[in-house]
Amino acid sequence: PVVLFASDQLDQLGKRVHLKLQQKKWISPATTSDGKVEESQAFKLANGEEVTIEVSSPDRFVDGGYANHHYLQTRPDAHDTCFELRQTSTCEHIGYIAFGSYQHVGAPLPFQVPERHFHL
Repeated sequence: PVVLFASDQLDQLGKRVHLKLQQKKWISPATTSDGKVEESQAFKLANGEEVTIEVSSPDRFVDGGYANHHYLQTRPDAHDTCFELRQTSTCEHIGYIAFGSYQHVGAPLPFQVPERHFHL
């Protein structure tokens, strides 16, 4: 019997990714037990600017204006795991990251679904 449907499995996978990134302090959980927002680790870009990684949503790809600058303007899937880069000096969101998990019976991995393009 099926214990979890595909959407439930993808939600669980996203939660595991978030937990792993929180454990590494690459992202912060929404709040700590005392109600304070915990800072995540800052990363330096090639130009020396510092950024942090924040949890995002598929809607932010369009609502945040990222789709206007990308060749693929389709909103990420509801079950994709999404993040944004925030420039620490200005608090401006400057980048968007989304990834999803797919399984296709009979197709070797990695495979390509029609609306998604993989560049390996």
